[in-house]
Amino acid sequence: MTLTEIVEPSDGWYSFFKDLRIPDEPASIAEAHDALTAATASREAAAKRLEDAQRALASTKFGQAPVITHREVDELGECLAPAIEAEKAAKTERDKRRADYVAATKADLEDPLTRYHEALASRLVDIRDLLLVGAVFNQTSKASRVPLNSKLLEITPHVLTLIKEAEKLVGAVKPKFNNTSRKD
Repeated sequence: MTLTEIVEPSDGWYSFFKDLRIPDEPASIAEAHDALTAATASREAAAKRLEDAQRALASTKFGQAPVITHREVDELGECLAPAIEAEKAAKTERDKRRADYVAATKADLEDPLTRYHEALASRLVDIRDLLLVGAVFNQTSKASRVPLNSKLLEITPHVLTLIKEAEKLVGAVKPKFNNTSRKD
């Protein structure tokens, strides 16, 4: 269930709901991951062949004809190095594609996140000011000894305290993007 299925979005914040999205990873990342998986499987298979060959060579009994020669074991060992390099290259490529995707996503979200932060801070100020009106009116009614019996007015000082704390928190976590802007 998504937020829009639960709450009918108002025009004021719906643009944030649309803009603050993490895009799907490009297919190239999955392709690079598949290539890494294949390279890892190839390296593991080469390592297993070498291990089996070393074991077979080590288990050769003196005077018996060897199942495998030292030269064949060495050749299998030489085949392992390219498999390791291919795996490293595949991992580097996958990591590069993933890093490019993350950097591009962060750069694309920099402006919407900044606008969201500013809008949230602004709305908190509006709510604080509205609550102040209620708190002052509540004090005025008490001073005039006109009991209004309004639970809403009674809780405004408490809610006002919470909103002030929220303002401090939002002010303390200004968005930082560490030079992630893309150069298109």
